[in-house]
Amino acid sequence: MNKESKAGSKPAVRSRVFVYDGKAYMRVTPVKRLFNSTMVHEVVTRGDFFAVNLQTAELTVLPSGADIAASAKDFLQQELAFTR
Repeated sequence: MNKESKAGSKPAVRSRVFVYDGKAYMRVTPVKRLFNSTMVHEVVTRGDFFAVNLQTAELTVLPSGADIAASAKDFLQQELAFTR
């Protein structure tokens, strides 16, 4: 269910998939129960975020100031073409 802005246009959607250091990642958010973990709480409090490497399925923590590409669409299309 999307909420409309005051001007009647749809809100901007931030892509959860991005490229960092030449690798495709998906930003993930831990469930509330995991915030009982000191490590998870500290990562989120610092402004860092969790991401899953889409090639290796490894969970990692990326810094808040990480230089990430806005979209991984082109990167993923190249990877899919390469694997075919």
